[in-house]
Amino acid sequence: MKVAVLGAGPSGMMAAHAVSQCGYYVDIFDKDPSSSRRNSGVYFLHADCDLMLDPVLIKQSVIGHHGKKIDEISKLYGLKVYGKEISKPSIVSVISKSTMTGFNSEHAITRLWDFYGKQVKEGEISNLGQVKGLFDTYDKIISTIPAWVLYPDQKFESVETWIKVGKAPENEAFMFYNINPYCDWYRCSAMFGVFTQEYGYGKHFEKKEGYEYKKVIKVIGDGITSEIKDLFLVGRYGAWNKKTLTHDVYYRTLEWLQ
Repeated sequence: MKVAVLGAGPSGMMAAHAVSQCGYYVDIFDKDPSSSRRNSGVYFLHADCDLMLDPVLIKQSVIGHHGKKIDEISKLYGLKVYGKEISKPSIVSVISKSTMTGFNSEHAITRLWDFYGKQVKEGEISNLGQVKGLFDTYDKIISTIPAWVLYPDQKFESVETWIKVGKAPENEAFMFYNINPYCDWYRCSAMFGVFTQEYGYGKHFEKKEGYEYKKVIKVIGDGITSEIKDLFLVGRYGAWNKKTLTHDVYYRTLEWLQ
């Protein structure tokens, strides 16, 4: 069976890894492979995705949660990140779990490109007509292309946020979430030598030397599916699902192929 993966970002390469694990032929299409290879926002993985990565224990905590009920915590977190309430935010589980296991995403991405980089083909897919045309060559297609590109007539709600990125000691591994409305940032972490501090919807900050600032589009949505047989939408932007993490792409693609 021949499979085409659309997009060579972290999600696309994870999908290609799943295809290869199933023993199928895979080609990966991307409009700018050299840009997509650069990691633009995945700082750690929650699972090793059969890449033989070394686990690291990450300490985590929520600032501002004492004396508050779960519903209030959920409301405050949604307001800080998205400017609105959201259903079942992931922060709720953090309160009862002081540590989590993480894996180095840079190592994962490097390994994936070592494995499948030669199968990445430069080519832009910008509409469903082009996707359908690929079925002349491929049996199945997996798309990580942002959903608004393939479905421009639909409404895809999102907000713009910012991440401050700097260096951290290699031996640090922590993640702080913050629901205190009087602090601008909502998440701060250090792991694998990278420091990040994330600012939610409508929050302002003063730029400082020594840090890089990246704009992030935060998805508001619980997922969409394709009406086309054998076309699988996956990834946070591809399936427009705010709960999808990079490691989920690998396991969901495996499940879809089986």
